[in-house]
Order: sequence, then structure tokens, then C-alpha cells
Amino acid sequence: MSDAPDLVLIPNTADVITNGPQYIARSLLAPFQAAAAEFRAEAGRPVYVAEAYRSDTEQRRIFLERYYRVDYPTSVLYEGSYWVKRTGVATAAVPGSIYARHRLGEALDLWSGIDTSFLSPNHLIWVRVAKKHGWDNTGRGFGEPWHQQGTPVTSPAPAPIPESQEDDDMTEDDRKILKQAAADAKAARDHADTAKQAVARLEAATIGTGKYTIVNNLETIKKSQARVEVLANTISNGVGKRIAKLKA
Repeated sequence: MSDAPDLVLIPNTADVITNGPQYIARSLLAPFQAAAAEFRAEAGRPVYVAEAYRSDTEQRRIFLERYYRVDYPTSVLYEGSYWVKRTGVATAAVPGSIYARHRLGEALDLWSGIDTSFLSPNHLIWVRVAKKHGWDNTGRGFGEPWHQQGTPVTSPAPAPIPESQEDDDMTEDDRKILKQAAADAKAARDHADTAKQAVARLEAATIGTGKYTIVNNLETIKKSQARVEVLANTISNGVGKRIAKLKA
């Protein structure tokens, strides 16, 4: 499985049964399990995974079984030749293409009545519950009700902490010192390319319990670069004043 991204074994549970060991992209396991649990609650049966991850070698083998080379243009181009699907077989994505999602562990072929028809009761249940967890029956585009593709559902970024919720010890002078120190740090970084030695970033630590902690990562500046040294001293003085105020 070295040719695939981060994969994990799909465990057999009350909600999921697999056709032997089957692997899925790690980020998609939990969303799939959640969808399978909802499916079983409504359909009364577990989801059967016929196939999940498929190596490029296996994808090529399947492609060559189902397609044959022709000497006229078609919509399928592979290895510099045009190809046509054999009659009576399912489609197969061109190996290594963006459509070959099995190779990434992002596509599943599902049975349990999901595969029999686009209008079967179990297919309709699956499509409805799976959509909430980032799964889509992309196989509808090429006649495969069993082919499902997952996209992780990302959580929204946490809202920033309103200024009114900041530490009560943060005075207006404190904010001015921090603002000036940040400006000095930026100016020092802007001149670092001429100094041949960077001024480390001034890092303001996260809000603590009742106080702010300032971390000064200022590094040694070449003495020959007078301007950068002055800026560095300004940063140090600003941090020193801030620390003194916190200790007072």
C-alpha cells in the first residue's frame, strides 16, 4: 500500500461488513462509519463494502480487462492510445487519473441493496444519510449505483475571542507596548536580509489565567549592522517594560 496516502483498515462492526480486508483513507473512516450507522438504523442491515482501496497495479489490471485498444479517437486515452469499453462490463477509471479515486482510498463499492438500482429503497436511504457525512454517489455519472466517493466534512474554524473577553490585566499601555514591539520586530525582519542575520519573531503567548506572557525570541544581531541592532534593542526594551509591569 505504499503507493497510496494514509490508509486504515475498515473494521467489521454491527454497521459494516467488508469483503475481506478493505482499506480507506484515514480521514474518511469516521464519516463512513457514521453514515453506515444511520443506514443500518433505517434499512435494518449493515453496509457491505465490496471494495475500497485499489492499488494502481490492480486498477491497471481491471482497466485492461474491461477495455480494448482502438485506432480511432475516443473519450478514453491511456498510454498514448484510445480505448473502448467491452460490452457488458462495468466502467473502470484510467489508471493514475484524477478519476481513479479507489487508489486514494476515497471510493467505495457498496452492496446491501445500495448497488441494485439508483431507485432502490436502500440506495435512496444511503444517498440521503451519507450526504450529511460527505459521501456522494458519483457513480450515477457512469451507471454505477454502488460507487460512492467521500470528501471529509471539515469543521468551521473557531470564532476569534472578542476583545471584551481578553485578560482584565491588559491595560492600554500594555497594548501600546505590544503594538510597538510588533512593529519594531517587523521592521527588524525587513532589514534582516542586509544584516545577514534575522531578528527572531516576537511571539506573544496565548491568554493565560489573569496575565499575558511575552516570549522574546530576539537573536544576536551583527554589530556592524547598526540599524538592525537599534531595532533589536527597541524590541528588548519594550519586552522588558512589559515583563516589569506584569511582575509589579
